[in-house]
Amino acid sequence: MIYAKISLLIICLLMFIFASFLAFAADVVIDVRSIAGQKGKSAVVPAIIAPVTVKDKITLDISPYPRIFESDRYLVEYFLNDQMIYSGNGTVLDSSSGFSFQYLFDTSVFSNGEYKLIVNLWDKKSPMAIGIKKIVIKNDEK
Repeated sequence: MIYAKISLLIICLLMFIFASFLAFAADVVIDVRSIAGQKGKSAVVPAIIAPVTVKDKITLDISPYPRIFESDRYLVEYFLNDQMIYSGNGTVLDSSSGFSFQYLFDTSVFSNGEYKLIVNLWDKKSPMAIGIKKIVIKNDEK
């Protein structure tokens, strides 16, 4: 019994390390959650966590990814406060690595300050998902 618990602990630790490694593929990863309410319950919008300070060009991404990618099934939208900064269907990388919803965001075209980064993930076969993260743009003064 103790070996089963230790094995489970090791597996959880390895999964955490692997997930942390994947998170480094993007500078800012926004967690998305389905906002569909269950029967008798209202939808829950994800909580906003402490801001992340960014500058220059950064890669935005979402987590978790849908399990299956189908062409023209998804639409991802990135907003900075109320301004849309990107909209796309996702990019097919290749057969081995799947697909991506990453976006290269140039923060230098915005003033320094605190912003709300919002991502909508639309899925034609499932409820929409949303993610919100605060960022602080702090580019060097020119």
